[in-house]
Amino acid sequence: MKKKFILIIFLILNHCGFTPIYSEISNQNYKFNIVEIVGDNEMNNIVKLEMNKYSNVSSNKNVNIKVLTKYEKKILSKNTTGEATDLQLLTEVEFYVTYNDINRKFNFKEETKTSNMDDQFLLRKYEKTTKKNFINSKIKELILKLSNIK
Repeated sequence: MKKKFILIIFLILNHCGFTPIYSEISNQNYKFNIVEIVGDNEMNNIVKLEMNKYSNVSSNKNVNIKVLTKYEKKILSKNTTGEATDLQLLTEVEFYVTYNDINRKFNFKEETKTSNMDDQFLLRKYEKTTKKNFINSKIKELILKLSNIK
């Protein structure tokens, strides 16, 4: 009886229509042309690499993009000796997109609060990972938004 119940539940859930949000990104067929890129050099390099991953050179859907990146590290609090204890990492990317004779601006911002680390190497590695994850997610979001432009 339990086996039949589990089988029925499995069949119902298997056909519920669930699809991952980003599964359609690989089906998109765009050729991205980065016309201009300004801002944080590290973030700019990540944008170039990630855009090349999703760009199809043989596509006839040309998308011209101007990119502006910003990165800022703010000190939120200090200890009694004056050393920073809490930090706020601000990442921002703006995409100015021209596609099908339509100009659009897409702006993405994110704030991350963290404690300062004694090991500056680990802090730098954490910042780099934060930038990369931010850029990756926002490029996927941009591609999804492009698919909605008619």
